[in-house]
Amino acid sequence: MKIIEATFEDVENIIELNNDVHKMHITWFPKTYKPLNKTLLKKFFKDLLDSNNIKIFIAKNKNKLLGYIKLNITRQEESLFIYEQYFIEIDQISISKNSIGKGTGKALINKAKEYAMNQNITKLILKVKSKNINAIEAYEKLGFQTTTKKMELDLKTGG
Repeated sequence: MKIIEATFEDVENIIELNNDVHKMHITWFPKTYKPLNKTLLKKFFKDLLDSNNIKIFIAKNKNKLLGYIKLNITRQEESLFIYEQYFIEIDQISISKNSIGKGTGKALINKAKEYAMNQNITKLILKVKSKNINAIEAYEKLGFQTTTKKMELDLKTGG
């Protein structure tokens, strides 16, 4: 398996993997997530690849895409309450169904760590849906710790 930076030629395969995760989100949160337009999604990912503050890495075995990770390089400005800090947010990660449990996710996270350290950034953060128990367990095995919980109240349903 190789972990390399994504190129425009990888976009179609990234979209397929993204769609798998997005379908899961639609199932869990149908009032929040909507079906995707493939044409707009292709432009979205191509624009991301041109961005200076975003990196997308892919895991490949020969010509087969096993997974991808999208990193947002973020600067949080100093305020009255916090110091300025730089961190990398793992905004998206998706592993092909056939590659789950085979080290692909770990390899992509390790690439994110390596990239962060090369940028003198010492913190990775990510958000994960509370219903995604498998992902939470995988992240915890890789050393991630819960530091914040986001809670919502649906005012229409009361819950």
